[in-house]
Amino acid sequence: EILCTPQAEALHAKLRHAGWLDEQWNPVGLSNAEKGTLADFLSEKLDIQFHWKFFGSLWHIKSETLRNSNKRGLDQEKTWKFRSKLNDL
Repeated sequence: EILCTPQAEALHAKLRHAGWLDEQWNPVGLSNAEKGTLADFLSEKLDIQFHWKFFGSLWHIKSETLRNSNKRGLDQEKTWKFRSKLNDL
């Protein structure tokens, strides 16, 4: 339900156009750090609680792996550039 709101659908369209998500909300060509960053970004924009579990289940990734990848990505310039691109959507 949370991914079927007008706000979620508009964001999904932008992320698909950018080539980062497919039609089923699955990441396309992203590193684990970028997936974690994307999950964090989406949870902020769509007010998703327990987002590591939510996106871990959706993307078939262990929630702990997703959370840890996001945390490790904070030390990478590439991840910050990706986050900046997400913020510009």
